[in-house]
Amino acid sequence: MRIREIIYESLKLPFSEYKSFVFVFILILSCEIISKIFYYFHIGSFYLFLILLRSIITLILMGISLNIVEYCIFNNSLHLNIKQHLFGAIKEYIITLYYLIIPTLISVFFMIPTGLYSKLMHIHEYILKMDLDTTTLTINEISKQLPHTLHMGLQHSLQLNILIAIIFFVLFTSFSFISKILLIKYNSVKIALDIRIIIKIIINIGFKRFMKFILLITLLLIVLVNVLVLLEMFLSDVLLSAFFESFLLFFATNAFYKLYLEYDTKVIMKAKRDTTSYYR
Repeated sequence: MRIREIIYESLKLPFSEYKSFVFVFILILSCEIISKIFYYFHIGSFYLFLILLRSIITLILMGISLNIVEYCIFNNSLHLNIKQHLFGAIKEYIITLYYLIIPTLISVFFMIPTGLYSKLMHIHEYILKMDLDTTTLTINEISKQLPHTLHMGLQHSLQLNILIAIIFFVLFTSFSFISKILLIKYNSVKIALDIRIIIKIIINIGFKRFMKFILLITLLLIVLVNVLVLLEMFLSDVLLSAFFESFLLFFATNAFYKLYLEYDTKVIMKAKRDTTSYYR
């Protein structure tokens, strides 16, 4: 299937499965509202208990949402099992966190070769020498006190580091979607977190084809985010956030699944055997 067809079919999914989409939207919106309500509660020693209660409730609701998406995309059975939904959402959270930590660490490491770390240290030394009172100044006011060359050097290094960070975050976010498909298909967190399997899948898809796919999806999501930002003056940010999360869940999961499906059994089963022998 051509990439444009995959993306077109995935864009249609929230509309063709509109009942499921609306239900998932309501569940995710409930998670957002619950988080906001619990945020205002500060009841001493009960606060930690409330945080735990909020986390459990939102994870269960998210687990139900994932089950609905799996039903629409993977034809899995719909069921209401609180324990399964809770652990399913925890696994999803672990995978998401894992694929966020890696690009974060890479971005921090690139602060050295991009010169950002050395420039920040240089600015710190400059502020100490000039004896600036940073406690009463804003970041913008502090930046105005810096020499033009120092300010421009920091800006260039910062832009380069942000660009590298964005590239890695987009790349590893795509890894996380493939991992979630592996988790659903093989019910193994170990397989889902093994980057070697992801790389084997991408090699078989073709790096050029995969990057074209990522680029098109990223551009579409950028357009969607800009539209939602424009709608923020009319709609609540909670509604827009819930809509974006719901849409991303349906659209991106289906798109990556369709792309992955073309290179499924032989690659994955071989990678699974390799992984099994590696962990022995």
